[in-house]
Formats: sequence, C-alpha cells, structure tokens
Amino acid sequence: MNITKLVALGLVIAFVAPSAASAAVIGLSSATSVASKGATFSVTVSADSSGEKAYTVRANLSFDPTLLEFVSWSFAPKWLVLSQTGYDTEDNVKGILVKTAGYPGGITSSTVLGTAVFRTKLAGTATVAAGADSLILDKTNKNLLLGGQGSVRVTISSPAPAVTPAPSVTKPAIVAPSVAPVATTSTASVATTSTSTLSASNQTAAVAEGVGQSFAAKWIILGVLGFLILVGAGVWFFRKNEAGV
Repeated sequence: MNITKLVALGLVIAFVAPSAASAAVIGLSSATSVASKGATFSVTVSADSSGEKAYTVRANLSFDPTLLEFVSWSFAPKWLVLSQTGYDTEDNVKGILVKTAGYPGGITSSTVLGTAVFRTKLAGTATVAAGADSLILDKTNKNLLLGGQGSVRVTISSPAPAVTPAPSVTKPAIVAPSVAPVATTSTASVATTSTSTLSASNQTAAVAEGVGQSFAAKWIILGVLGFLILVGAGVWFFRKNEAGV
C-alpha cells in the first residue's frame, strides 16, 4: 500500500468516525431490571440530537404483548404534543407505542421526551426497544437518527408460591373430675340440733301435762257441782216432808 492510499484511508477515518460517534439516537432507560409477574415498571424515553438542533421527535417503541401490557404515557415538560394519526399509537395487541412532539426552540443534547409505564403479564425476559422508524428532525425535517436505537430489558420473575401456615392444633384442656363436697356438720351444729330436739320434746311434754291437769280440774268441778246438786235435792225433799206432817 503506497503513501497516497494511506493518506486517503486516514482522511476517511477522520471524517467518518466522528460522524458515527455523534449520531442522534432515541435512548431508553429504566430503573428496573427485574420485576415480578403482575408488577409495573417505567421506561424513560430520551432524544439526543448529538449537537444538532432538532425540533421534532417521534419515538416508535415495540414490546412483546404476551409478556408486557402498556399502561400509560406522560410527556416531559415543554413538549408540544402531536396527536395525529400515525404519530400517536397505543396498541397492546401488536405491541406498538408511538409518541410524537415538538420542542419550542429545539434541542441540541439528550432531552427526556416522556415516560411509559408497562405491566408484566408472564414470567420471562421482556424487551422494550426503539425502532429504526423513529424520528429526530431538524428545521428542514431531515431525520438525524443513524444506526441502532436504544432498548431496555427486564427479567420477569414468577411470584413465590404463597405458603399456607399449618393449622394450629389446640390441645384440649385437662379438667380434673369434680368431687362432690362432703357434708360436714360442725359440733356446734350438732349441739344446736340436739338442743332444738330436746326443747321440742320438753314443750310437747309440757303441753301434754297441761292438757292432763286441765282435764282433771274439769272433773273435779263437775264432781263438786254434782255433790251440791244432791245436797240441794236432799234439803228440798226433807223440808217438803216436814211441811206435810
């Protein structure tokens, strides 16, 4: 290889390499690299014009609809939303998300376009990627994008199976057999009972004695009355006989 060819090759590298290094790109980033099934995670979408002034950005994102479901999108401040057909698409069947907006005064460095939120559906490895049909347009509507675009990958794990605690077994309480209380009679109680019994016997005897005395008194009175009647009858009979003589 002669000196002329070496110089020509050096010039090509000097002009081409910086151009490739400063290519505009749609960048994607996520704070989440691992998510569980059914969880949500966010993807930040940025536009980097690599020093060129760009005024309009269209981010065409693709994702696997069997693993992910698009939930919501929010634009960063200052962007003017372009919601025409073909520039604003949310398709969970085909796995396509397209968002477009203009920036007043233009951008010359990496600027956040907005944030997309996805929900995981199945375990696996899901990728959200910016497609080659994305746009970063300068004032002449020239697309500044060049080469591959940004992407993020999230590993979706299945939730750990719920562990059902073993049912607690309650041991039955041991109840001592009930013992019937033994009737105890104190000495004082026995004495009181005996005294009460004797008192009742004495009262009965006293009543019987009183009844007998009352009965005897009645017979005495009747005897006296009978005697007086006989005496009176004798006196009357004697006086009657004297009067007849």
